[in-house]
Amino acid sequence: MTAGSILFAIALFLLIAVYILRPLLIRRQPLTADQTIILAQKEQLIQQIRLLDLDFETGKIPEDVYLQERESLTVGAATLLRQLDTAEQPNIDAQIEAAVRQLNFSVDQ
Repeated sequence: MTAGSILFAIALFLLIAVYILRPLLIRRQPLTADQTIILAQKEQLIQQIRLLDLDFETGKIPEDVYLQERESLTVGAATLLRQLDTAEQPNIDAQIEAAVRQLNFSVDQ
């Protein structure tokens, strides 16, 4: 192996390592109380769906009841996920307005 191929292998290894470790290196903002509650409710709904699936597979409930309950639980889980998405989105408008105010303030001085 030549020195160039060794350096190429090392650089490739470092790029792959950074790509793989990137999620661990990114700092996430802590969850708010609302987000924590929504996540807990989502986990409860998922558990209820799993139990409902098990009950249907073992023949404890009829198909029409299963389909109706599963649809209801799925709609509830989708609603919670939408709430979580809106709770996670930063207020972009407020950030833009603050940046514009800061620029206007620095221009005025």
